[in-house]
Amino acid sequence: MISGGCVRCRFDEKSFLALVKFSNCCYLDDEQEGVFTDLRRLTKLSLAFNDISSVEPRVFDESANLTSLTHIYLYDNQMTELEPWPLIRAQHRRMYVDVRRNRIANFTNALRWSFDCNSTRVFESKLDLAANVFRHITDIIHGWNIDGKLSLLSVRQ
Repeated sequence: MISGGCVRCRFDEKSFLALVKFSNCCYLDDEQEGVFTDLRRLTKLSLAFNDISSVEPRVFDESANLTSLTHIYLYDNQMTELEPWPLIRAQHRRMYVDVRRNRIANFTNALRWSFDCNSTRVFESKLDLAANVFRHITDIIHGWNIDGKLSLLSVRQ
């Protein structure tokens, strides 16, 4: 799930399923697990400025059935690590993921996902990592188990 420290939100499920864009100004707690599942019309999701400290590996994976989601904004939060879900999503559609101005120091891989740039298709995507604390761009390659050249993912540090 998504962890952080702001106020708690509740959503009306019927109206939530029709969302195309969602901008949140509050914290989604464990009772909201799966809150983004089956939002097939959702194209943009903004969870910026929420003190989010972590995002569970499967929140944005294919099992959530977020087939139209192409923009995820998680900037200005408190995240210290990032799972490879931005790259996993980029295998199926063009993505823009903004995680700048967090405290990302580690690129973790709890899913044990592996990627071979020479044989797996990736849509041109952008991952904005500006103003985080990791030391080298190669931390992504090692942390996410990427083999080959990562040329189609634009990364801003």
